[in-house]
Amino acid sequence: MKLKQFYQQTHDLIQLLKVQFPHITVQMLTLAFCRSTPNFIVLFGYSRILDLLLTSQFQAAIQVVTIMLVSSYLLSFICNWIDSYLQGYEFITDEVIMSQVNYMSFTMRYDIFEDNDSMQKVRAVSNRMNATGGTGSFLQIIILLCTNLFSVLYAFCFVGYLFYQAMQYSFYLVLLLLLAVGCICLGVMILKRTSAYYEDLNKRNIHNNSVFSYLLTTMVNVEYKKQMMINRMGQLFEKYFKNIIKTFHVYLDFSKRKGRYESVYNFVLSIFGACTYIYIAYLSLHGYLSIGSVLLYAGAIQQLIQYISGCIISYSDAVFQLDYLNYFTYFLHDESIRTTGSLPIEKRNDNAYEFCFENVSFHYPNSEQLVLSNVNLTFKIGEKLALVGQNGAGKTTIIKLLCRLYQPTEGRILLNGIDIQKFDFNEYTKIFSPVFQDFSMFNISAKENLECGHHNEEKDINAIIADVGLEKRFTSGHDGLDCVLEDLNSEGVKLSGGEAQKLAIARALYKDAPFVILDEPTAALDPFSEAEIYENFDKLVGGKTAIYISHRMSSCKFCDRIVVFKDGKLVEDGNHDSLMHKQGEYYTLYQAQAEYYQQ
Repeated sequence: MKLKQFYQQTHDLIQLLKVQFPHITVQMLTLAFCRSTPNFIVLFGYSRILDLLLTSQFQAAIQVVTIMLVSSYLLSFICNWIDSYLQGYEFITDEVIMSQVNYMSFTMRYDIFEDNDSMQKVRAVSNRMNATGGTGSFLQIIILLCTNLFSVLYAFCFVGYLFYQAMQYSFYLVLLLLLAVGCICLGVMILKRTSAYYEDLNKRNIHNNSVFSYLLTTMVNVEYKKQMMINRMGQLFEKYFKNIIKTFHVYLDFSKRKGRYESVYNFVLSIFGACTYIYIAYLSLHGYLSIGSVLLYAGAIQQLIQYISGCIISYSDAVFQLDYLNYFTYFLHDESIRTTGSLPIEKRNDNAYEFCFENVSFHYPNSEQLVLSNVNLTFKIGEKLALVGQNGAGKTTIIKLLCRLYQPTEGRILLNGIDIQKFDFNEYTKIFSPVFQDFSMFNISAKENLECGHHNEEKDINAIIADVGLEKRFTSGHDGLDCVLEDLNSEGVKLSGGEAQKLAIARALYKDAPFVILDEPTAALDPFSEAEIYENFDKLVGGKTAIYISHRMSSCKFCDRIVVFKDGKLVEDGNHDSLMHKQGEYYTLYQAQAEYYQQ
């Protein structure tokens, strides 16, 4: 990892934390300064005291001692004070970062979440954060790196002044400078090799970390426990664990290689230190340095060697963690993965929102097979329209494109004559009240599940609950709609599949959007129950524009218009009677299903 890239990614990460902790940068730098300064104050103080005592300047020596102790204690107090703040941050920085990612996820395109490569990287970060201490641990490494850099700067100042005092011995000075440059070049080379190996190691273990995390989570998940126990899957999981453990040797190999690099580098630094000590002794013998100065410069050289080595190690450790953490900043700064558009949606009391598909084709990323091919379709205002066809015909894809969960590969979709991609996404979604096949209930109260964070004063929640047939379910318990769904706590309520479907429908009715969608949320029910729910829902939505999706023809007989899809193409368009009279695809499907259910 290049130094510029390291700085930029570290800066981006700290900027995320500054949203919650505005002074964190100043606090980190101040802590690093306060940790590095006392060592050199004491070193300079001791050398000065020694010279004063040798010349019998006892009062001046006492003054130096006083200044040295007061400044050291003051810096130590400030250091402990700031450190207590940063230690408090350390426990919550991961949550702060994750909350930023979660919040920003609302602006990310839906298809990004279906991209395995992208989401695997995010999961890899979470797994690695758990293993290495996460952002808090990374901040401590950065503080240590800054401390080492401050210390190196102090040491260089002392050593530089030493060289300045003995410029007449330029030959020896040039040799020492060349040796110092050689040490720096060797350190840079080691850093490059170590960083490159870190990056390669991280990439190779992203998959292993994800699998390891999945296995641990699955083994304690009650949803999978029955299958695992009945089918005795312990041996299968054990095999996967053993395969992953076999790959852990790469970390040991890396530690050995890193240890060899650091040993060689420390040995070279020791040679540089020994040469400098000889130089200091030579200057002292010729009267250019006092006894105290010998102590000062010898200590400065020792500190320089120690802290240069510390910089190498802390930088390597920071790169190792940052290679995982930078996936967060990637998601938070990559504008290409966000929803586009800025136009507001026109507020209309007449709900006159008309959508039009113009030559729309679509294929999923990393696939060339068209799911939809050259679709032209208009959703008329106030119309009850059914999309029917066999599984895989493209019905749900139409809805995902309409709701801007995907973008057309070719063609465009218009809302009242304007391309829907130009509208602000949050504004645009206010038009729709969808009930998807894979609808979700969250581990929050039933009321919050129904409202989804929006309070509609024009709608009576209790009346809606009664309309969908859930009034008994949520009036029998003492908490009513405030009861927590699922098993978030010991008093959580577990809804049946049918009750969850009704609550999802109630959610769509409560939103009261001008465009409602029922996308096969009842696919697990028998055809007669599904048809009954569809017809009841149609009565509840009144005069709104509605789309009903089903692969069962009988569920949508009541609709004004039926559009039939086959292999991604719109093949028929009409009402039930006209399509039955035509005896085409709809007729064939309807008759086949009718015969099946009559058996």
